[in-house]
Amino acid sequence: LQLASNGVAQFSIVTKVNPAPEVLNAALTLQQKLQQMTGATFPLTTSSSGSAQIAIGVRDDFDRTSVWRFGGVYFGDPQDPLRGEDYAISTHAAGICLAASSVKGISHAVWDLLYQAGYRHFFPGQAWEIVPFNANLSVQHSRLERPSYHDRKLFFGFGAWPDLLAPWSTWQTRNRMGAGLPVVTGDVSV
Repeated sequence: LQLASNGVAQFSIVTKVNPAPEVLNAALTLQQKLQQMTGATFPLTTSSSGSAQIAIGVRDDFDRTSVWRFGGVYFGDPQDPLRGEDYAISTHAAGICLAASSVKGISHAVWDLLYQAGYRHFFPGQAWEIVPFNANLSVQHSRLERPSYHDRKLFFGFGAWPDLLAPWSTWQTRNRMGAGLPVVTGDVSV
């Protein structure tokens, strides 16, 4: 699927009307990074069907008979704490679908697609962010992803310095760290 050709966007990014804040943020992030990667401007629009373009949203955002049906299987229950981060990336004749079981997984879908297109963020901080340029960007994906671990964290023994909290949080998001089912363990002093 050709997303950009000679620096010209071939598709718009589509969300449902009035999407959840997490979905809108993910769509804006995708728009910004695709522009950096291709030099193309990807318009952000809304639709009720999401059947064409770069559709991005959660399980019930669009008509189930169009883009959210992935390989004949619907996503699991978004209320299930073990399924909330499930997401799908699927190219089709009319565009690409980035769908998640719930808002917990939508940013994972965006960062996974960008990773497949060559984006990397190796360590916290701007110096470790790699944004490749390709004016003729194409992708092909068709898969359903589910984290192998329901709580994925790296942390410092006594926390990060205050001025490093924002870069640390950004790095974790871009590398799909998080917790669909947060588990709190550690020493408890009495």
